[in-house]
Amino acid sequence: MDGTITRLRRGSWQALRPAGLLALAWAGTASAGYGDITAAELNRHIEAYRDQPTYLHDHPQVLRNLTPPQLAQAIEALELTHYSYLHPVIAEADTLPTAAGKAIDTLSVAAVRGGELVPIPFQIDERDTEGWAYIEGASEAPPVGTPGVFDAQDELVFMYRDTGEDAYDAAHHGAPAGQILHELRFTHEGRTRYAYLLQGDDRRSTADYVSFDATTGQSRNTYYQFAVSPQNFLDFKDFRANVGPTQDARVLDTIYVELATGVISPWPRLSFDSVDNIKAELVRVKDGPVRALTLLKLRIVVANIPVFNIWSEVTVYDQGIVLPVSIRIPGGEVLTRVLNKPRFYLALDFKDIQGGHVNAAGSADPASYAVVDGKLSALEKTVTISHEKNWLWLASQRGWDLWARFDLPPDWPEQLDLRYEDDPGATTDWENFPGATPRVGVDARGFPVGKLDISLDAMLWFPDTVGAGGPLGFAQEVRNPPALQVRAAPGG
Repeated sequence: MDGTITRLRRGSWQALRPAGLLALAWAGTASAGYGDITAAELNRHIEAYRDQPTYLHDHPQVLRNLTPPQLAQAIEALELTHYSYLHPVIAEADTLPTAAGKAIDTLSVAAVRGGELVPIPFQIDERDTEGWAYIEGASEAPPVGTPGVFDAQDELVFMYRDTGEDAYDAAHHGAPAGQILHELRFTHEGRTRYAYLLQGDDRRSTADYVSFDATTGQSRNTYYQFAVSPQNFLDFKDFRANVGPTQDARVLDTIYVELATGVISPWPRLSFDSVDNIKAELVRVKDGPVRALTLLKLRIVVANIPVFNIWSEVTVYDQGIVLPVSIRIPGGEVLTRVLNKPRFYLALDFKDIQGGHVNAAGSADPASYAVVDGKLSALEKTVTISHEKNWLWLASQRGWDLWARFDLPPDWPEQLDLRYEDDPGATTDWENFPGATPRVGVDARGFPVGKLDISLDAMLWFPDTVGAGGPLGFAQEVRNPPALQVRAAPGG
């Protein structure tokens, strides 16, 4: 397991029918506003959600009207943790031997919900020889394996929360619409859940948890939405949550990236940033119901001349963004010998998260928190990050948290620091809304000499809350996600 996503690689309520109960639950709060859902209505919503895995997606106003405690109660009533609720399952073709080699358009995923086997949202993403998502007619590199066939490094993706608590039993749940190829059995936190990979079942869930429009730069997802410039993905225009009391307020100002280095000597220094010199060109998008894969080419430009490129495939989930970055520069091993004190800086600048709670794995007390209040507390001054202690946490107190992890190669960088500011007066020329309220950045200094082929991952999850275990407990779950056992067939 990779510690963040369940990823398999080689080697490695019956009394009422769901439709009637959904109608009952919806009718109970059709005119309700935020915070107006009563305890009785909440229980009806929870029972409807138990039967129908896409219930909150299908009824977005219900999600918007839930208070943070109510949403937390719903998640926990479904026997899910706040991490497993947002956890995407990813399995490669060669870990599913009975399905490997089948035509992709004949495959589907289902789970037992509401006493029957129902389709759940899923997608299968093919890969090219460069490691990026393969899109026929758009990808320059050839695919690994055969297009349209589930093989090689193709990935099956669905949400853990859509699995069922009950195993499929033909005697109770009826004959499947197609052939069950695999039973996928998960164990997590002492509980067991199931999903089924089928062939020949034409039913498909119509839910689309994630949407990214390459033309407008707008991403509309179940739990949050954002907009970027279509010409520059790093130029954030908006970021808003679809939950909590301030769901119509922008919460993320911008993402700032800076590269700086001397050449042979420390001075003069060359500096490239996402305002003037670094342009994130959107090359192509694979937009599926569970995630959107956006391939970016970050061009470093000096005097309107591209110097080198950094590639990244930003993966958008309905409660997360994963940014794997690949720095590949031809002749880079020579370049490292002349670079002097190179620096890479990535900053998330938030807007008005006053009263929020913040901490990081490397602080003096990672089980506690500091308050975003415009001044640095003793705890905030100790916030650090390292290769081993690599997570940070921000609880907005507005119905959502940010939990971020940065995975870096063991030999890079030579020095890693966390830059944290809680100061409304700390303004920069790259902000839209002045002030660090707060601002969090990762500052990496020094490249390994003789090598400039670096891969790193930044993972940003947006849970409703990290739960009773706090950020430390959430971090433990990230390291130990739901374990998956693949069976040839139910009961096999």
